Amino acid sequence: MWPGATTATLVIDADVIIRPHSPDVFDIVPQECVGAMPEGGLLPRDDCCRLLRATYGLGERLTPAQYFNSGVLVLSKPHLGLLESLGSDTLYGQPNFEQGHLNAKRVSLGLSLFRLPPDFNFLPDSTIHPVDWRYAFFPSGGQRQGDLPLP
Repeated sequence: MWPGATTATLVIDADVIIRPHSPDVFDIVPQECVGAMPEGGLLPRDDCCRLLRATYGLGERLTPAQYFNSGVLVLSKPHLGLLESLGSDTLYGQPNFEQGHLNAKRVSLGLSLFRLPPDFNFLPDSTIHPVDWRYAFFPSGGQRQGDLPLP
């Protein structure tokens, strides 16, 4: 059930840090769209999309350019079916567990994607940073005067 009189919600991974003075995502994402950062332009997602299209019978409707990272999701009441599907549908372990499911379900429900910039779900460049979550800082909004520096 959608929480009370809430018109939208932000679903985030446990390792996402919301910085002070970050922009309000509810002001940025139109209510008719699912807000998420498409990672298909940053990471190879051709194989994921091919597997999801075959598993969920999507035809050619899911492309790597549309494949989003589910670590930061902005959802409005019209997207309740997407959120509820995590508890009611069969979730396949590959590719990418709930992220793959949410990508396929968004397409099958015909929901539009609003592309949040990478600042909202920063993915470290593994050629620069070791592949270790402790090196992933999420700088949405950037540091402003009065903010404490990151350790």
